[in-house]
Amino acid sequence: MKRIVGAILAMLILIGGFITAMPFLVSSETVRQRIVTKLEEITGREVSFQGDPTVSFSPFLGIELPNLLLSDPKASPGEPSLVSVERVQTQLDLLPALMGDIVITRYRLIRPSISLKVYGDGFENWNFDQGLLRKAVESNRDETTEPVHARLGTFEIEDGKIIYEDVISGIKEEITSANARFDWPDTGKPATLDGSAIWRGENVSFKGSANKAIQLLAGGSSDVTMDIETAPLVVKFSGEANMISDLFIRGRIIASSPSIDRLSTFVDINIGNPGLSGQWEIEGNVEGTTRTAKVTEARVKAANLSAGGVVSFTIDETNQAKIDGTLAFDTIDLSPLLATNATEENTVEETDKPGDVDFDLRISTNRLIISGLELTSMAAAITMKDGNWVFDIGHSEGFGGTLIAKLGERTENGKNHSFLEITARGIDAAEISALLPEKQLGLSGRADINANLRSRSHESGFGDKSLNGTVDANLKNGEITGIDLKNLLHSTPPEGNTDLPKQLETGGSSPFEELTIVSFVNHGVVSIAKSQIRNGDLMIQLLGNINFIDNGLALRAQEINENGPMPDRLFIGGTMANPLVSVQNGPVSTEEPKKLDEQSLPVPKSGDTLLKTEVPAGNSISN
Repeated sequence: MKRIVGAILAMLILIGGFITAMPFLVSSETVRQRIVTKLEEITGREVSFQGDPTVSFSPFLGIELPNLLLSDPKASPGEPSLVSVERVQTQLDLLPALMGDIVITRYRLIRPSISLKVYGDGFENWNFDQGLLRKAVESNRDETTEPVHARLGTFEIEDGKIIYEDVISGIKEEITSANARFDWPDTGKPATLDGSAIWRGENVSFKGSANKAIQLLAGGSSDVTMDIETAPLVVKFSGEANMISDLFIRGRIIASSPSIDRLSTFVDINIGNPGLSGQWEIEGNVEGTTRTAKVTEARVKAANLSAGGVVSFTIDETNQAKIDGTLAFDTIDLSPLLATNATEENTVEETDKPGDVDFDLRISTNRLIISGLELTSMAAAITMKDGNWVFDIGHSEGFGGTLIAKLGERTENGKNHSFLEITARGIDAAEISALLPEKQLGLSGRADINANLRSRSHESGFGDKSLNGTVDANLKNGEITGIDLKNLLHSTPPEGNTDLPKQLETGGSSPFEELTIVSFVNHGVVSIAKSQIRNGDLMIQLLGNINFIDNGLALRAQEINENGPMPDRLFIGGTMANPLVSVQNGPVSTEEPKKLDEQSLPVPKSGDTLLKTEVPAGNSISN
């Protein structure tokens, strides 16, 4: 027992003596040079420090070096070194130190500044072309040689700064308040990274690992994990990576963000206005490089939408970003997008600059909901480029027929305007009428409809007041419900009350074999420029306005024969909820029916399409 106690006391005395002798040991030129040589052997770069090394006892027993510099071989005089550190604390392996050998196992870098730079010739200043680390990389590339092992250790960064500059692309980035721990004890062992920093004003935490880090640097493969978490973006990846020519990854990824707008600011890629906002998430199998990423078996959630399919993200040689893919939805609700009713001038400000990301997505859905309307079996495409976006429905089914449509927004002369184009074939007019808030008047029959609507050049949105354009319709074998035009035109008003309007007694109907309508839309008012109702030998023309803003009616109906309009005229006024009618008898007019003054109507611009020709179902409408 006495021998054991004696041995312990002797050991304590030896350690105490070593600690006491440390200040004298490290002040020697031999030890100072040993530290510099060790770092130069690993990196192959020139290492220097100013001042004398001192013994440090906290947070561990070791040697502290002031003002350490790791050179950048291409830096001009006055330019920063690759690494400059205010203080470096190195932890010594105690047992070798007792034997007079300096073995460093841990480096603590206090307030380091790391300047990463890509020069004009493509040289990356962090790519060590000499040293033990380079030899280890090269030996792992050559399967015929025994791998070289370099002892590295643990590197800790406290309150560091990283500056990145790419002279070729002009990209500059700065990371501050970096606190991290990088463990790589030996090039033949796994490496781990854990830490946090501030980047682009956001606190970013990160954690990663590489099972065969040296193989990864040598162009081989390694199992890797990486978790990045910040307020605008969370990314979790697990899989494999290699660096044969460029960093290539393959594995499972989950990425999410609580706000598309906030993410757009964080990654400095303006996505414009794709019509979505709020939280989004994507999960799937990813393959990619630093410029491309493709997620297959993807599950995408954005706003209130959920879809599965394939999504790709690319950045081309001009640094233009693009997202494309094919997604299948169960339900898409566009009601929030169409709820906008712009009435004020909408000039594109600098903060509303066109998006930096192009979109080209092919989508399908079982149900498409648009402000209470529902379509099924829809196939469409969403494109966005230079701030212009288009939702192009190539095929859909609804109201007993088929429908193709295109809606979107264009920027012209620095101002936004919206457009909506619809071609419907064989739809049930009764289903459309059932959607109107007032049911006193309605339509039935099979209808073909063409519509071309747009907002004024300084407005964007799809509200009732914002759209202008044309709506043409052709209906077959139906009726106008709630009014009997034939009987009203042939009725005789009470003497002395010729023009006195009276309440329309609803309940009658006006059957037709064919009803054609040509109308103009001007901020919520539908002006019927030409309309003809045909049922056998009976022909009736209908002209006037329907105001969908205040539900007002101002219509005139006349029977037509081979000689022109008949003398009796039926006037329909009031509102759709409370229609009023009056009959006016008069001599037969020899004049052609006066058309609506088109000077007051919106004049189509050059390049606009007025959809008055039949487009086969399933085809897209061209602008």
